[in-house]
Amino acid sequence: MDYKNYKISEYMDLLASSAPTPGGGPVAAFTCAQGASLCIMVCELSIGKKKFEEYDSLLKEVLSNQKKYKEEFLNLMNQDSIDFKEMEKVFKMPKDTDEEKDLRNKAMQEAFKICLETPLNIMETALKSISDTRRIVGKSSSLASSDLEVSALMLEAGARGALVNVKINTKNMEDKTFAQGKNTRADELITEISKISSEILDTLR
Repeated sequence: MDYKNYKISEYMDLLASSAPTPGGGPVAAFTCAQGASLCIMVCELSIGKKKFEEYDSLLKEVLSNQKKYKEEFLNLMNQDSIDFKEMEKVFKMPKDTDEEKDLRNKAMQEAFKICLETPLNIMETALKSISDTRRIVGKSSSLASSDLEVSALMLEAGARGALVNVKINTKNMEDKTFAQGKNTRADELITEISKISSEILDTLR
């Protein structure tokens, strides 16, 4: 599947169906993509304006970065659904004998590791994106300040959604050291993302 080429109505209908994908993972990534897109819009509205000419190079840099982040988020939408197929394979594995149960459990543990990487990558990219959003606060069109607020809110919301998907995969991992390491990184990311989001909102309000 390639969700970025879907019509919005098609994507929403599929999301609302009983199909296992797309689910919360693609929603988290798409939410972040919308946040990055709003920052792009604000840059576009501000570049070339006399009032912000001293920030022109900054705005162009942030614009370029956010375009990359937007595409990365859209690619992560697809990757999340690809990853889930690994979990679906495990669900179909036989579990009648002790040997089959053991093989299935080992495959499940590997699937957990695969399925947590994409939401963690969403969070990593969200931190980069919201950090760039913060850079143009007060240095871009005040007419679009509310759009920067929504950008921050969407990036934080998407990151929180991704956090849920990290934690659901680490929850049943047998390798507790590995799981704790991933949880710690996810917690660090959401703490920093939330802090930046609050700074943006406090400044613009």
